[in-house]
Amino acid sequence: MYGIFRPSDDIEEEQYNRVKKKVFDSYSSETITDKNKIVDICKVIYEEHENILKENIGAFEIEYFLTFVLEEYEKYAKVNSLYNNSALSKRDEENWLSYASHSRRGIKYLVEYLCQNNSVLGNKCFTPELNEIEYMSRVFISIEEMCSMYMRIDGYNFTFDDVKLILDESVYLYFNVPQDLKPENRIDYRYERSQVDTLLPKSGRLIDDLDVHSCTLESSFKEHLGVTYAGLIQFLRSFISNSRASVVIEPKSKVIHKLQEKFNISAQQAKLAIDGFTLSAENLKERKLFSPKQEYRAYHRGFFEFCINGSLVLVFSKTMASEALQILISNACYKILPKEWKTKFVEEQLSVLSNKAGKWFEDVLEAELLGENFGVIRSFKSYRKNNKVKKIPDNVGEIDFLGYLPDSKELFVIEAKNVRFNTEPRLYRDDISKFISAKKSYSSKFKKKYDWVVDNLDDVICKLNQNGITASEVSKVYKVMVILYPSPVEQKVTGFSCINFVKFVKMIKSQQYAQIESECLLTADS
Repeated sequence: MYGIFRPSDDIEEEQYNRVKKKVFDSYSSETITDKNKIVDICKVIYEEHENILKENIGAFEIEYFLTFVLEEYEKYAKVNSLYNNSALSKRDEENWLSYASHSRRGIKYLVEYLCQNNSVLGNKCFTPELNEIEYMSRVFISIEEMCSMYMRIDGYNFTFDDVKLILDESVYLYFNVPQDLKPENRIDYRYERSQVDTLLPKSGRLIDDLDVHSCTLESSFKEHLGVTYAGLIQFLRSFISNSRASVVIEPKSKVIHKLQEKFNISAQQAKLAIDGFTLSAENLKERKLFSPKQEYRAYHRGFFEFCINGSLVLVFSKTMASEALQILISNACYKILPKEWKTKFVEEQLSVLSNKAGKWFEDVLEAELLGENFGVIRSFKSYRKNNKVKKIPDNVGEIDFLGYLPDSKELFVIEAKNVRFNTEPRLYRDDISKFISAKKSYSSKFKKKYDWVVDNLDDVICKLNQNGITASEVSKVYKVMVILYPSPVEQKVTGFSCINFVKFVKMIKSQQYAQIESECLLTADS
């Protein structure tokens, strides 16, 4: 498919039989609903594929193998782009989603593993080309299955409400969880992700506006690294994009010297700056595929440090490094930067940037509401009553938006949350905690806000009129939290609606509000 390496069918069958035997050496055919037991079986599958990976990875000479897998990442990235743009045929899309989609994540982990344990790589121990394909097939099958299993385990633990495993040795699909195929567990966010860029303003996009980021972080970065945030990002971007080959192996000392010379900074500062975008055997000591929240992984770090022929070199795929740099830029608004780039002063300025990003998203949302003829009150925290200023109680807090439609007399109580886009079940769990299960969750806070609005409608109507929005009554109150990027939390909140920005804008433009949680206040006769 599209020139990407896919394992041979014979090796697929061989590895399938080995792993299946391993499972049924310890378990019998049965239907299981105990999540812990299901997860234990997943771990058996995961560990056997990991054993096969370790058995086969030592067959390759390090530079040859690194170059091959990173070039494959470049090819897989092109297919992933076709998938994200819905440009694959139905058959190719099914093939991509079955396992090939896990290869991008798997290749990242594979290069991390090599970086962490590169001493396992020796001289090639095969000669015929067929052997190379066999070894490479086992490696790719292993990394795909390992990624599939860890995603399943986290999904079963953190996002699935219930799980049933049909474990049946007599059939080919011996590990069958029907919930894997449920629509709510196979959410396709491609439309929303593609439309976010279309809907957001082309200029002043604070989530990835390097100038705004750098202006906010300038003094702290200059103090710590001797270079501005924008200067460092632009240096990395230029170094990556100007590299001639798609897979780059460059002496680390040369890159550090270039940065030092360009900005007239110390060697120590230049090394710290480059280390912030680099993974090494030292900082990968504790790396586990099951721990996506770890600081050191191929997420917002795009360079890998290896020792080849006695010299330290940086190895990277241009596409992977560019993706990592873009993630790094986007994550700054959420107070996330590499540890090496942080000081207490940097963290203080990151908090300022995060607050600016929240206000920016509110600006974007307000513009959409006003564009659809809503009367809008933003940051509602006080009102006048009997010639006195009254404040919304502290235990309720400021209300982000009131949106009123005079013709239909409908009122929208709106909370805006600038959340980052997550792709891993364990990170979904964090969203679910922040939004729903935590003691002071976003949900519990928002419920207090819209309950106060419903209980104090007369005062709210007065406030609307005081702000020049003609309102005599309210027929219905809509309760909606709007988040920037899609999240599984949208399906899990209760008592109000949680809707991603793209979906919400589509609703207000089409005036289709049926999917938004509401409370009717006037009868038809009213």
